[in-house]
Amino acid sequence: MSKDKTMTEFILPAMRGKVLHKYMAQKVAERFVSLGFEVSAEYPTCLADGVKDYTDLLVSCGVFDLAIEIETTPRNVLTNAIKADNLGFRLWIVAPNKKISSVVARKLRQAALSNSRRIRVLTLGQFLNLTLIQIIAWWKGG
Repeated sequence: MSKDKTMTEFILPAMRGKVLHKYMAQKVAERFVSLGFEVSAEYPTCLADGVKDYTDLLVSCGVFDLAIEIETTPRNVLTNAIKADNLGFRLWIVAPNKKISSVVARKLRQAALSNSRRIRVLTLGQFLNLTLIQIIAWWKGG
């Protein structure tokens, strides 16, 4: 990610996904950077079958490591949850609206994944309204 000299604009490198996905990733990255976190886009990982894949964002600050997946549809949520688990990171899934976040959360509950306590699902609006204290508390608690 590159920063301009005024530190007010943060530009992610080219990402996969459509316009909404890229917009949401940019907003999430900007928010984390504004709070002092480092953000990496398209963090490489391998799936269980050895296929190379990417986590949308990896957020870090000291001992704080967090995988972020932008879910504009619930289609890839289970694969993304497994990717984060393989990396050993907590996962926050950010959806564009409550309808999609509800479907994503339901799919995760039904799958009964071993890392489900380490996953949070929220809308972009909910995420953007979190304070630094809330972000740290959520990271510690889940």
